Amino acid sequence: MFLPQRPYLPPGPLRQYLLPPGSSEGISDSQVLNVLRSLGLDGLADGAEGLEKEQDRDMSLGDQQLLALAKVLLARPRYVFLDRIEATLGREALRNTLSLLRQSSITCINNGEEGDTRDLYGAFLDCREDGSWTWKDDRT
Repeated sequence: MFLPQRPYLPPGPLRQYLLPPGSSEGISDSQVLNVLRSLGLDGLADGAEGLEKEQDRDMSLGDQQLLALAKVLLARPRYVFLDRIEATLGREALRNTLSLLRQSSITCINNGEEGDTRDLYGAFLDCREDGSWTWKDDRT
């Protein structure tokens, strides 16, 4: 899956966004609510009936990003490519998100900015403008 820096939230109920038609088999309402809770978004849906309400288009960019991450966690892809999500999430939310992805056995590839979040990753590839690069694997 690909998660852009600015996620697109189509009109419709929360359930339809999180579980597109044909993808919800085997995913219960309690699983959806637990994922929302783990990301700090439990206020978006007050129980299973809240999953049927129209999404609030005025939510913060950070909450939109977390909602898109909930969709990833429910879909459970093998890999997810994240595009600079640390810019909208902040360090602690990013730490929590990476932990949730790891617990779900989802490999995360993040196109991020150089900064203070490198310690949150097991490995990183630093690509420079001149074409040179450095690979650092903290797991070894």
